[in-house]
Parts: sequence; C-alpha cells; structure tokens
Amino acid sequence: MLKAALISPSQSDYAGQEFERAFIHYIKALNYTMMALANPAKKVDHLESARIEARKVDILLSDIAYQKGTYQDAKDDESKLFYQLMKIFDILTGQVIYKDKLMYREDAYVRYMNG
Repeated sequence: MLKAALISPSQSDYAGQEFERAFIHYIKALNYTMMALANPAKKVDHLESARIEARKVDILLSDIAYQKGTYQDAKDDESKLFYQLMKIFDILTGQVIYKDKLMYREDAYVRYMNG
C-alpha cells in the first residue's frame, strides 16, 4: 500500500467498479452455461454453478441499487439545496444551454449548439 502511494497508483491492486464486478459474475454464468451444453455428463453441476453466479449478480446489483439509490431518489435530490446552488453556479459561469428554449431555424450555429 505504501509502495503504491509513494511510487504510482498502478502498482496497487485494481479494485474495479461495482458494475465491472457484476459483469464478471455475468460472464462466469454464461461460461458455466456453455460448459453445461458442451459436457452433458456434468450438465447439472455446471447449471447449478451458473445459477449461483446469476444469484451473485442479483445480490450485487441489489446492493448497488440500495447504496446508490433509484431514479426517484435522484429526482428527489434535484430539489435539494446543493443541486439548486449548482444550477445557479452553472448559469453564472455560462455552462448551461437550454435546448428547449432555442429557436429552431435553418441556422448552422443552432445545429452546432444542439450537437
């Protein structure tokens, strides 16, 4: 740990994001499913392993949803003071473009601003 702090972060172990860990379990479940199709003698064991990996994905994604919140939680957060202050700051710095308030006409600048 100290080596990574002093030299480079690339010297430490990569923990990965939550969704990356979910993808690992998903790919392992697909792998076990394909192994079950390829080896009929161990089909039951491989399908059981695939079921376990699918359950791990479900548990991990449920945990992420619990920690991060839902879309409704994010919508509720927009009404909080911090987000209102950030909107004001964006307006003051000129970083906000209201696309719904732009007039649409045959103007290259408007098309450029809309991306």
